[in-house]
Amino acid sequence: LKTSDALIIIDPVMEMGGRKHQYGWVKPYKFGAILLTHEHPDHLDRHAIDHLCAMDSTDLAFRHNGPIRIFGSQRAVDVLGKGTAMENGDTVSIARNKIRIKAVPAYNTTRGHKMYHPKGNGNGYLIEIGELVIYVAGDTEMIPEMKKLGKVDIALLPVNQPYTMTPEQCIKAARAINPKVLIPYHMGDTDMTPVIKDFEGSDIKVIFHEELR
Repeated sequence: LKTSDALIIIDPVMEMGGRKHQYGWVKPYKFGAILLTHEHPDHLDRHAIDHLCAMDSTDLAFRHNGPIRIFGSQRAVDVLGKGTAMENGDTVSIARNKIRIKAVPAYNTTRGHKMYHPKGNGNGYLIEIGELVIYVAGDTEMIPEMKKLGKVDIALLPVNQPYTMTPEQCIKAARAINPKVLIPYHMGDTDMTPVIKDFEGSDIKVIFHEELR
């Protein structure tokens, strides 16, 4: 997520599904933060985090006073060995208080799947940038707390059962959250046709990026 002077990177990884990311697109920013949703290796990649922090130390990426700020779930911070832990409900502000970040629940609810992402272990994030509110759900299924998020302009929802949501759960979650824009992500091989078709002609615009699989 980029603003004129800040950059937030969520769950950075250097390699995924045969694709390698060197973060060559990263430009100088005054303020920078890394958000970690949970400790699973496809979300917490120490190599990627070290790479970004090294860029920071040489002023190639983030140009601000001090190191990149890292925030994450308690377990993610424990595994990484650094960063600031955020429990569900905690909030922080960055970029001279222009950006507010709130950790919200992310967990599985389906019987037999709860061990993948236990309740209380991981985070989703509500990111407020001025009047814009972005919800990055983390690894979660449709959960009751989604109905209490308040205003959400852009919602990024994961769709890859058994680990997160089915397309049908994604549709239900989007209708509960009621964002202006829905961006599915973390989809793997899931057929997203039902989600795309369900919102055709609705007030919720679906933006589908194949590279977000």
